[in-house]
Amino acid sequence: MRFLLDGAIVEDRIFNNCLIPLSTYYTLSEHLELPWNMDDLFSMSVKLMIEQNRETKKNDDLGNFWKVIQFLISSNLLFEDGDYKLVTADRFELYYQSKALKRQCSKRTE
Repeated sequence: MRFLLDGAIVEDRIFNNCLIPLSTYYTLSEHLELPWNMDDLFSMSVKLMIEQNRETKKNDDLGNFWKVIQFLISSNLLFEDGDYKLVTADRFELYYQSKALKRQCSKRTE
């Protein structure tokens, strides 16, 4: 299956998770008539694995960014009101087709 990825790097867990439905298809295809063939399923699986890996990498990059920010703050290398400022609001405006839509923020109770 890895040769079908044509050199694309995919995380092992994504690859292994894709093998489960492929194995199921292979097992059932011997006993059932299914509306698609193994080649179509492999092709679709490869595209989906590459896309899922790309999306996972984006999320990892964002997570890493916030981990760096958290580290810098806890190491006293970034300072609130100096390097960054947190602002809370109880209202905000959305713009849709050049019209402002005012919305009240709901307060969370924790």
